[in-house]
Amino acid sequence: MGFLDACRSTTTNLLESLNDWTLTLDGKDAVTVAYIDFAKAFECQPSETVISGNMLTWIENFLSERTQCTRVNGSLSSSRQLLSGVIQCSCLGLILFVLYINDIVKLFDEQCTCKLYADDLKLYTCTNFSDGASTLQKYLAKFVHWSQIWQLNISHKNALGLYYP
Repeated sequence: MGFLDACRSTTTNLLESLNDWTLTLDGKDAVTVAYIDFAKAFECQPSETVISGNMLTWIENFLSERTQCTRVNGSLSSSRQLLSGVIQCSCLGLILFVLYINDIVKLFDEQCTCKLYADDLKLYTCTNFSDGASTLQKYLAKFVHWSQIWQLNISHKNALGLYYP
């Protein structure tokens, strides 16, 4: 799993997970799942560069001195300069973000499956009932450490779907 998964759809992601979960439950084991969303993922400032040379120069030129405005019912807001991040919905936005986070899959092995789609991450374990939560917790701790290093905040929700800073 990795960069090539960027070419797959949400439907493929769901069907692969559903297949894994069905086989696990048919075998009388348990599935433990965590859904994760990066907060303001396209606005992050990378701490390291994953691209170099002429490609880096071209991307820097593409992202430099950008402005944006918002259109609501035909009215435009005033222009604001973008100070960091990738332009969401731009031709390169998703590709650059996927390149930025692509190494995340190295955190996981056969005990924990990682499914990526845009700025969403699904982690799950297919184990016996007593080990599922503790196994997933071990991988969640690795993921949190990785997200701190790469300066990607994780969205937090309560049961009502409200976000906390």
